[in-house]
Amino acid sequence: VTDARKKKKEDSQPSFVLPDNPTEAQLKALQEYLKNQKKDKEKKVDYYQDVETIMPKKLILFKHKQMESDNWYMRMYCGNKKYKTLSLRTTDKVKAREKAIEKWHVLKTHIDDGGTPFEKKTEEVLQDYVKHLETMLKFDQMKKHTVSAKKTSLKKLKTKLKPYEKPSQISPNFLKDYVQWRRTAIVEGGNWDKSKHHRNKQPPSVLTIHKEICDFRGFFDWCKAEKIYVQDVVYPKLNLDYSKMKEKNPSYTDDDWHAIVMYMRAWVNKTHNLNGYEKGKYGIFYRKVFAELFKTLGNSGMRQSEALLLTWQDIEYKVRRYKRKNGKEEKQEIAHIKISPDTKSGRRKVICPAGVYLRRVYELYKEQTGERPRPDDFVFKNIGTGNSKEDHYVGKPVSGSYMRKLFYEMIQELRADKEVEFINHYTLHSARAFFINTRLEMGVPPVVVGDLVGHNLKTME
Repeated sequence: VTDARKKKKEDSQPSFVLPDNPTEAQLKALQEYLKNQKKDKEKKVDYYQDVETIMPKKLILFKHKQMESDNWYMRMYCGNKKYKTLSLRTTDKVKAREKAIEKWHVLKTHIDDGGTPFEKKTEEVLQDYVKHLETMLKFDQMKKHTVSAKKTSLKKLKTKLKPYEKPSQISPNFLKDYVQWRRTAIVEGGNWDKSKHHRNKQPPSVLTIHKEICDFRGFFDWCKAEKIYVQDVVYPKLNLDYSKMKEKNPSYTDDDWHAIVMYMRAWVNKTHNLNGYEKGKYGIFYRKVFAELFKTLGNSGMRQSEALLLTWQDIEYKVRRYKRKNGKEEKQEIAHIKISPDTKSGRRKVICPAGVYLRRVYELYKEQTGERPRPDDFVFKNIGTGNSKEDHYVGKPVSGSYMRKLFYEMIQELRADKEVEFINHYTLHSARAFFINTRLEMGVPPVVVGDLVGHNLKTME
């Protein structure tokens, strides 16, 4: 049996007395043998000298044979047959021992908390940050378009970080030439690809680059919080033209609000638009609905999306009667509005003087359809256009995009008819800002206004 095993072992060994013309199989066998020999030789290399065991099977202190420096190193067992080796950057054995024990405790705590002692690659860290942004989006802590814009900026950052395999290798000054790089064509070694921008052949503006750098800052702040990269990145200085940074959704001034509301009285009945196209009865109807929606937003502080989700059962209509100083009796139509929990700020109650406008909406639909709106009907309901027998959107809320279209149509016609040019760049959402500013000017406490519009105190401040 022994002779048979010996013979079998000898037969399994490759023959190295090669003929003048060796076969491909013989060459492959020789290559495999040399590869295994190299591995065996590497295994036998002793990397350690002056080894001292600090914690049996957990931590050792040693000097590296293949390093020119005389520094001490630590080697720690991290579980799952993996070891972590760190330079202690000192030749003093006493100091090295103290540092090794201190680092061991830090790493051990990190591992026990579910962390990893091994540094991830830069690309993996970027992927983790994208997952963090998507989590923020999932729990409504960030808007979809914000996350999308940040992802676009991170593509540029990923390109700039390609030379750095791990975060610890990133130079704090790696963005020093970022502005020039972003505005230089790809063919010249930059990042600007003209072929992808058919409408705008100019390189990115300073404002665009400023936005990208702000997104980079968000990434590195997250890295600091996660203790991945703690160095202070040097960001390039930019000369911003603040005149191009228009305020978003500025509040209407009292005069501009009054001018728009007065113009609407004639605008809702216009039979033709600026291009000369005739407005049918449904076109005029939706103009009237929009006018009441606009005034409702300015007198309730609701977001347009919140108003479009309202049903009639969400509104409690009340009349408050009072006497003026001259003794004349007046009435004020109050609306108690229950905002849907499916909206951005969730469920809340708004008490406001928008009752008169909501009553007019009720009367408009009653007149147009020939029947009273039901309690579960949407307040701003799509009743179709009369041009199609099958309209899948009938019964659903009027679309927000259509309401915005009517708003800009109204502003354009106001400019043409009255030659009015507003200084501020107003939007439909400006009506909400107008409500907030008006209440604050009346002396209503910010906390109360915040409750009405769905803002916390920090946002109000």
